[in-house]
Amino acid sequence: MYELIPGYPLPTGLVYIIAAVFGFIFGSFYTALASRIVYFFYGPGRKVGPGRWRRILFEPSHCHSCGHRIRGLELAPLFGYLFSRGRCRGCGRSIGLLTLFGEVFPAILFPLLIATGMRPVGALFVVLLCGHLYISLATDWEMFLLDHENALFLLLWSAAATWEKVDRDPEAMMAHALVCAVALIIFLALFFLSKMRGLGFGDVILAGVLALYAGHPWSLLLFQLAAASSLVYIFLIQRDRRAPAPLGAFFALAFFFTVVVESLWELVQ
Repeated sequence: MYELIPGYPLPTGLVYIIAAVFGFIFGSFYTALASRIVYFFYGPGRKVGPGRWRRILFEPSHCHSCGHRIRGLELAPLFGYLFSRGRCRGCGRSIGLLTLFGEVFPAILFPLLIATGMRPVGALFVVLLCGHLYISLATDWEMFLLDHENALFLLLWSAAATWEKVDRDPEAMMAHALVCAVALIIFLALFFLSKMRGLGFGDVILAGVLALYAGHPWSLLLFQLAAASSLVYIFLIQRDRRAPAPLGAFFALAFFFTVVVESLWELVQ
C-alpha cells in the first residue's frame, strides 16, 4: 500500500497508474505549449501581434500548417498519435517523433520517480522541470535558440525538485548548489573563450540549472552525454565542423536520460 494522501492508503499499482495518467496529461500540455511557443513567437504566428499568450493558452488545438482542428481521439496523448498514424489528418504533415516522446516520457518518469521513494510532490516538480525543459528542447532544435523567459521556470522547478530530492536537507542542498556554481563557472569560461560563437549564454544558464538538480556525480554523465551527442550531430549527421549544433536540445535529452538512469540506479540499490 502507498499513502499518496496521508491517512488514505492506496494499492501501489493504482498509485503508479494515477501517476502515469497525470504524466500523460502533463506531457500533452507541454508538447502543445512548446509547439505553440515555437509557432507564435518564432514562426509565422509571430505576426498576429498582441494577444499571443491568450491564443497560446486558450486557442483550440489545430495544425499550424493547414489549420485542421484537432478533435476527439486525436487529442488523447499517445493514442491520438497512433490514431492519426503520426500525421495531420488534414494535410498529412508528419507530427514527428519528438511530439510522441514529449507525451510519453512524463508518463514513464512520474511513476518511476515515485517507485524510487521520492515524495509525489517532488516527483511532480521533476516532471514540471522536464516539461519546461522540453520547451527549451523544441525552441533550440527548431530555431537554434533558447527561450529566455523559460529560464526562470526552469530555475524554479529545478530548485524545488532538488530540495525534495535531498529530503529537504540544507547541507545536501548546498552541495548541489556548489555543483551548480562550478558548472556555471566552467561554461561561462567556455562562453568567453569561444568568443560567444560556439556557446550561447542561454546554454550557460541551462547548464547551471540542470547541474543543480543532477548534482555529483550525475552531472558528469549529463555533460558527457550532451557533448558526445553534439559531436555526433556535427561530424556524423551534418558532416560539417562549422555547422551549428543545438546544444540546449542535447542538454535536455542528456538530462532526460540521466534522470532515468539515476532513478533506475536508486531502484536496484
